[in-house]
Amino acid sequence: MRESKRPRLVVFKLILWSIAIFFVLGAIGAGGLFYYYGHDLPSRLDLTSAYQPPVVSTVYDVQVLLPRRLIAKLSIPLSD
Repeated sequence: MRESKRPRLVVFKLILWSIAIFFVLGAIGAGGLFYYYGHDLPSRLDLTSAYQPPVVSTVYDVQVLLPRRLIAKLSIPLSD
């Protein structure tokens, strides 16, 4: 009886190791992509101190008490 369970155990271990290797390689690949596309981006602090938006809009709520500033990157005409 022990000999019949052994091939199942080997196959099960092989599947588990394959899944583990797949996830490790996937994590390495995701980290590599993150580094490749993000290593030359400016830091978050640089963006907040020097950014000058082209259009700044002030939007008021219903009661006209709390002005909120919205930054628009492109202007869209209201009429078509």
